[in-house]
Amino acid sequence: HGILQHQAIQKEFYSTSELAEAMGVSQYTVQERWCNGGRIECEKDPDTGKWRIPGREYRRLTHGGALRARGKLVCNKEGNNINNGG
Repeated sequence: HGILQHQAIQKEFYSTSELAEAMGVSQYTVQERWCNGGRIECEKDPDTGKWRIPGREYRRLTHGGALRARGKLVCNKEGNNINNGG
């Protein structure tokens, strides 16, 4: 038996709790300060209404990427809030 290595499976979207754990912050910080504050790229899941973080943004942040300057939330084509940066 080899030792199991913790290796994140690259997913299309990550939950706020997954990002919070990876970043060492609370889920509240991710949801309220980062998502609602427009500090990271994220969107509301059309099925659950919960924030979700695209895999590319999750990987950017967990590899040392900086938070974005405070920005306004804009809507994506489904009418959900999304901060697409730029």
